[in-house]
Amino acid sequence: MIRRRRERGDVKAVWLQLGIRTPSGVREAFEAEGIALFEDMCMMETHAMLFGLRPLARFSNCPWATVFYMDLGFYVSICDVFRVLDLAARRGDSAVIVRVYDGSNVFIDAVVEGKLLLGLAPSEVVGAVGGLKPGERAEMWVGRLWVEAEGVLLKPSLVVVGFGEVARRVSEVAVAAGFNVAALGHSAQGAVYRGELTDLEKLVSEGSAVVVANEGGHPSDVDVVETALRRGAGYVALLASQRRAALVVKELLKRGIPREAIAERLRSPAGLDIGAKTAGEIAVSIVAEVVMYYRGGCGRPMREVKNPFDVLEEVEGVDLSQYKCQWRPPRTL
Repeated sequence: MIRRRRERGDVKAVWLQLGIRTPSGVREAFEAEGIALFEDMCMMETHAMLFGLRPLARFSNCPWATVFYMDLGFYVSICDVFRVLDLAARRGDSAVIVRVYDGSNVFIDAVVEGKLLLGLAPSEVVGAVGGLKPGERAEMWVGRLWVEAEGVLLKPSLVVVGFGEVARRVSEVAVAAGFNVAALGHSAQGAVYRGELTDLEKLVSEGSAVVVANEGGHPSDVDVVETALRRGAGYVALLASQRRAALVVKELLKRGIPREAIAERLRSPAGLDIGAKTAGEIAVSIVAEVVMYYRGGCGRPMREVKNPFDVLEEVEGVDLSQYKCQWRPPRTL
């Protein structure tokens, strides 16, 4: 079936479901057909929606694979997917994802806070789709351009660098908290992207959040922190003791990183003080600090921030069984 489709030139990628590995000989067969193969992927529907991929088939006898094809032969890497989601989430809580067809050209972009995120789509598209709310979709002609758009809520993104248990736990906790996670140097269930240290520069940009977590330290730690700071990351957490953190700061200063930038953006030792001891507890403390960075929290106990004793008089006469709370978790992308 792939060969038949390939003759038309529209099979570009095969994505394997999360946790699945390629059976023997399959990767070589795909490469011989000129088809890209991605293992251990999640969020396939998200990637398909963002970049115009259309599901070709799910094999009943090979449930480990979903084949996607693109009618226009348009291809975007997973790094690009992560970059779009990361940039969009740091500029607003919601966005409108747009695919613009201009003859044989396709432009993928996002409208956030009334502005094009990447500047790839024509500016006239903003006025046409900017009012879409999360969950709403639209298809329309804008002049000679065909536009497909959908409003979405956006998850914040986190790049986690490390080779051990703590890094894996940080990634897993961040995924559970609703982050789009890029896991570098380790595997983590639910991560949007899995790669190596060399991918760091492609993933980090102005305002990104990066966690470097190697229990006992790693020779690459200072280089990774330096790269993240020079790329403009707004939050860079380094797992380290107080003395080791001081030595890292000393080395960064020697390398020419301004003291103000280190003091403002490097968080080391990483995390909030919750008395964490295990890898999982340390991960919770670090991810909690990342949430605080993105959402602007204070880190105090909620019991102090919203003390119920302060509003006892306001609920006098209110029956708990009749009280209706309308809040529900929002849908995210």
